[in-house]
Amino acid sequence: MEYGVIINIVISLIISIMSFYLVKKLEYNPLQFKEQRLKFFFGMFWLSVGLIYLLVTLIEIFSLLEKFFSAQILFITTVSLAVVPVIGLSCFLSVAIFGRSKKTFIFPIIMLFGSISYILFVLTEGINGPIASEFGIKWFLAGPNSIMLTQLLGYTSFAMCLLIFFIAFRTKQKLIVFKIMAMASSISFFFLAGYLDLLGAQGIEIIIIRAIIALGAITGYYAFYPTKFMIKLVKMISSFD
Repeated sequence: MEYGVIINIVISLIISIMSFYLVKKLEYNPLQFKEQRLKFFFGMFWLSVGLIYLLVTLIEIFSLLEKFFSAQILFITTVSLAVVPVIGLSCFLSVAIFGRSKKTFIFPIIMLFGSISYILFVLTEGINGPIASEFGIKWFLAGPNSIMLTQLLGYTSFAMCLLIFFIAFRTKQKLIVFKIMAMASSISFFFLAGYLDLLGAQGIEIIIIRAIIALGAITGYYAFYPTKFMIKLVKMISSFD
């Protein structure tokens, strides 16, 4: 079992490093917040993912060392932090739809209240575990309300990703379409896999799920630093319009 857990630890650490590297490469300038809000919220999203999977790495290490109390505290912290990517996504979507309008903060505030409710249920209903498998040691949400809100936030996140794709398709400039599509795909990879991870995937599923999240970070990088081939391909597609 230890070899599988070690592989899982390495993958989780790679996700964290790749996420932090992506945020660094965004080169966000705080003095230009109004002009770079989309980049800021995308960076906020992946910064939180990097932090979450750094904690996941520590959870796996403490569980492997049988320091279960520390692992339990870290798991509760991690699932509570899982709301940050959701809020980051809602901010990203709001900026994409409303731009600099005051309406930008309406949807994120709604998601914030939902996220606070989720955290309160997690803290009051507790968690179950650990359950050991060949590829990881898992902890699970224990209460029906926290699981229900996890599903609700997950479905809402999927809907927000679809809206971003829709916005991208309506954009006329193909390079901007490519950028938004790549950013939306990057976020979607995380929510698809992270949602299943949070609900308690086991065995080899853990490795596959976390590999998909790593793919999301790579996709996010190419949204801002596309290869020459990608740029030529987008321009070639544009020539047919």
